[in-house]
Amino acid sequence: MKHRTLAIRSAALAAATGFVAVAVFLCPGMGLVRAQEELHPVSDSRGRFVISVPSGWRVVQSKGDLPALSAFSPDSPETPPDSVEVYLRDMSAPLSPKECARQVAFAMRMSIGRWTTLSEGPDTLGGLPAYSRTYVWHNKAGIERRSIQTCVPVGSRIFLIIGTTMNSDDSVAQNFPELTRIIETFQPGSGPAAPGMPQIGGGK
Repeated sequence: MKHRTLAIRSAALAAATGFVAVAVFLCPGMGLVRAQEELHPVSDSRGRFVISVPSGWRVVQSKGDLPALSAFSPDSPETPPDSVEVYLRDMSAPLSPKECARQVAFAMRMSIGRWTTLSEGPDTLGGLPAYSRTYVWHNKAGIERRSIQTCVPVGSRIFLIIGTTMNSDDSVAQNFPELTRIIETFQPGSGPAAPGMPQIGGGK
């Protein structure tokens, strides 16, 4: 299973960054890769999950689940910040990871309308079966963004974690590995039930 996870995440990175970016990611001596920041765990206020984010990121927790938690990189005057968001929903019955992703796609059609899928397939997260999708879309300002989302069912509760950055060669090469690293720290908890699934897109 570990080899399958590595293959899926490698495929997502390859689709997201292209040959040059993958080469940069694999060869830290090349100049585009910045030093990784130390990650610090953030617990959901209702005990439903834990995820770790860089210390310089701004964390917003919602009283509801729209999303339950958002974390944003330091603001830039030129571009929207990178982001990681965690959504969740309690279902009437358990779903498979693929069915979870299918329902997420339906919610995406209602919120962001159109997107281009770059890669998708079975995955694992926190030792649990999951389904991941990498895609390009436009925010309300018309700016092209690139996201990776991972859907993780835990019993009858589903979690959706989305990482988003600018869809440019430099941003994807530098930031996509960091978003993946953050998502991989996710661990589910057993907090109280959540309301219905919010509209889903992929950050700002």
